[in-house]
Amino acid sequence: MKTRKIVILSILFILIGSIFAGTISALDRNAPAAKPALENVRAYAAPATSDGATLVVDGGNLLAGSVNNWAPVETPSGVIVNAVTTDAADPNLIYIGAANELAIYRSADGGTNWMR
Repeated sequence: MKTRKIVILSILFILIGSIFAGTISALDRNAPAAKPALENVRAYAAPATSDGATLVVDGGNLLAGSVNNWAPVETPSGVIVNAVTTDAADPNLIYIGAANELAIYRSADGGTNWMR
């Protein structure tokens, strides 16, 4: 009976410790932000070079990166992106199609600045 109580108390302390540690980790402001998961990919542009980033359109947003490592690419304010392509000769040249404006935007610097 005494051994059973010790085992149950040990398991209880382990569970409480795990919950406490998880709560503290979640409150850490220096913890890395969760990377967005792709849910509704509408367009895809393979990298022009072996070390380049893949571009995808997911939910109207432009993302760059690779599997499980996606980062948003800033696009013009209010633009809902529905298409993306790159220039095979110049990986910094990106074209996006804006669904809500029926327009094409061009970036010659890898997505930092856009021209309609």
